[in-house]
Order: sequence, then structure tokens, then C-alpha cells
Amino acid sequence: MSEKGILLQIVNKELFHGCLSENLGLYSGKMGLSVFLYHYSRFTDNMLFADFAGELIDEVCESIYDGISLSFSSGLSGIGWGLEYLAKNRFIEIDDNSVFADINYKILEINPDNVRDCSFAKGLEGISTYVHAHISAGRMGKILFPPAFIQSLDGRCLPKTDSMVWDEILQEKNVDGLSWQN
Repeated sequence: MSEKGILLQIVNKELFHGCLSENLGLYSGKMGLSVFLYHYSRFTDNMLFADFAGELIDEVCESIYDGISLSFSSGLSGIGWGLEYLAKNRFIEIDDNSVFADINYKILEINPDNVRDCSFAKGLEGISTYVHAHISAGRMGKILFPPAFIQSLDGRCLPKTDSMVWDEILQEKNVDGLSWQN
């Protein structure tokens, strides 16, 4: 089967399952699927996929709740990074910083010096990657990260670049053969 045929199979499968999923995350949830669909829309020059991705983004932003983890793989830092990635690559425009305020409030509740898990997918390195992406986007919102907080993060781990993030996500082992990660 051709590369385009395989991509179309993946899109069809993911569109069906993406609608049903409760997972909001970047690795295997609605945030990750929306990033894939925006890229696919640009690849095929078909705005229908971008429209669907936009609907998923709206669902993600409306579904963020207090109990969601800070993890990069399935939580707030990955969702925040995904939004920043989409804006940086001109897939979306972000007019309202309220979703970032919710994410940033939760992140500021932690003390980086006391976090045990420094891993990327679930720990401090993923949080640091989001914080640096957010800062580099120059968003002026109500919730800013104090210099001491950033210094504490930087003392514990290094943020990943966009290409490093995608390498990490695409190395995920627990994915279906017809997944956007493949």
C-alpha cells in the first residue's frame, strides 16, 4: 500500500477513535491527534482536517479540570506545549490566555526542588519543556513564572527542543500499528 493510502487509513481510524476518547493528552489523546490532523491538513491541502483538529482543541481546552496531572504525556504540560507548538507553527492563533493561566497556576503549585520524578513523560523535564516553550512564545498573561522558579527548574533538568519532543513521543512503545505515532 502507498504511503498516502496508509496515512488515509490512519486518519480514518484516528478520527473515529479520537471522537470517542476521553484522553486529552499529547501522546495518545485529543491534543496529539489534533497536532497530527493539522499537519495532515497542510500535507493534503484539505481544510476539513484542520477544522476537525480545531474542534478537538476546543474540546481539550474546555475539558481541562483541576484533577488532571501535570505530566507531559497525558496532562497539562503536554497540552500547554501542544498549544504553543500549534501557535508557533501557525496552525492556530491564541487570543485568550485563560487556558494557560489554568495550566500555569497548577505548575506554580509545585516546588521544582522537591519533585522526585525528573523524567520527561511524567516528571519535571516535561514541565520544564512546557514552561520554556510558553516563555519563549512571549505570552503576556496574568500568571508569569518567577525567575526563582525558572532557575529552580533549570537547576534540575534541561527542556527539550521541538524535535527532541517529537523523537520522544514517536518512540512510545504502547501504540497501535495504525496510530499517528507510527
